[in-house]
Amino acid sequence: MKISQKLVHHNKAQHCNIKYVWNQGSPSDWCNDIKENWTTTLKKSILGHTGLELLAYMVLYAFIDIIYRTALDSDQKEEFEKVKQYFQDGLSGYSRDLTFLLGFYVNFVIKRWWEQYKLIPWPDTLGLLNTGLTFYESDEAKKLSEDMLRNQMLSFILCIRKISKVVRREFPTSTELIESGIATTAEIKNLEMKGDLDTLWWVPLQWCMHRLKIAKHEKIIPCDHKEAMGEITKYWEKLKSLENHIHAPIPPVYKQVAALAVYFYFAAALIGYQITKNDEIDVYIPFFLVFRFIFYVGWYKVALALKNPFGDGKDDFEIGHLLSRHIWACGEHLKAGFEGPPKDENVEQDKQDGIISIAVDKQE
Repeated sequence: MKISQKLVHHNKAQHCNIKYVWNQGSPSDWCNDIKENWTTTLKKSILGHTGLELLAYMVLYAFIDIIYRTALDSDQKEEFEKVKQYFQDGLSGYSRDLTFLLGFYVNFVIKRWWEQYKLIPWPDTLGLLNTGLTFYESDEAKKLSEDMLRNQMLSFILCIRKISKVVRREFPTSTELIESGIATTAEIKNLEMKGDLDTLWWVPLQWCMHRLKIAKHEKIIPCDHKEAMGEITKYWEKLKSLENHIHAPIPPVYKQVAALAVYFYFAAALIGYQITKNDEIDVYIPFFLVFRFIFYVGWYKVALALKNPFGDGKDDFEIGHLLSRHIWACGEHLKAGFEGPPKDENVEQDKQDGIISIAVDKQE
């Protein structure tokens, strides 16, 4: 069941009480290792990524080899061998250029991929600060804490759903945001009056700043509220940096150059690496060409798999599981603030026994 659907179902059962939003998250899919069978492991392996292309490539290589050995006469074979030598000489220097170009491209993509992962903000820091700074002595304080974390998650969803297919499927419209309890009807109307929700993802963080100011004035947060404000600013900076990756994508020509370099090399290698009668050894399988294909094409496939990490592929970020974990974590932070740390039953019982014994001594 989708996250938004689970939230809707539970909220209806609880009369749309906002705090029950947090009960629907779960850390299980994010934190626990998923056991994979041999099928999924094979799909993620290098053979799973390059196996079919390698098979097609070797069939084409074998087809050319059969033509050379069976369909050409002596003069034609000599001409073919000259052409083969020409391609082989060209490929010897070309492979160094290909290694440099492909290595630079893959390194750039992996670096960008890791930067995007580090920019995904987590709500835990604000949740910890909220627990440490807020005095939960009134309903206003409890509502303030819930609204702070809820608005933080609303900003997260509005920003991330522009780049993540998974989040966009969970919350495609404002209706899912309202029914799930992540946003109120008044908040959505306010955002829609200002413009497009996805471009105004930062407004809920602005509301958080305003609530912190009021909380400081009303002594709900008696001191150090600037620490929470600083964390909200850092949260905004990370989401803004993620948004910047949308506006500054990898130039398509960069990918085209890398693809052209790889596939041109192996198109030429179909001729340049043929085994002819002039070679000192007569084999039917070009082992070194096979390993070159796995190495270069596999390397290029790494860049393709990591180029857009916010998709819904098997190699992309588990952003849906992370969202579920964040919802759960917000609920845990609120629970810790409302209930406090767990009490040791033995200590409490010892205290009660001590009080009783003192009372008995006084009576005596």
